[in-house]
Amino acid sequence: MAEQKDELQQLVALYQVLHAHVEQIRQQLAALQKGFADVEATKQAVEALGKQPGAELLIPLGSGIFTHGAAATKQMLIDVGAGVVVEKAPAEILELTEKKKGELEKMFSQLQMEEAQAAYQLNEIAQQIQQMSG
Repeated sequence: MAEQKDELQQLVALYQVLHAHVEQIRQQLAALQKGFADVEATKQAVEALGKQPGAELLIPLGSGIFTHGAAATKQMLIDVGAGVVVEKAPAEILELTEKKKGELEKMFSQLQMEEAQAAYQLNEIAQQIQQMSG
């Protein structure tokens, strides 16, 4: 009887750990969805600027303060990491956004599979717990 109680406690602990893992995966999926939306919005903005050279823009300065500016579509600035910003043509930026979108989609797909597997295991453990305690 004590052995069964120990096994039940171990299953409950495993369930709790796995449940926390599933929640973490779901948070990562939500962050990836936001990243995907950001990349898509960037792509649309770059495409729109390419169609309207010299278009007037509102440039955010921070703390809700903006200034007027004009779009220079020959070259755009892109942060390539580690605080380094380089000039790229709009076509290059569109290529980079497509690449980034593909990477995000791949990560999203992998996380979805991981979440499905973890959720399946969670369900299996819940059934074992129910059988042992019922």
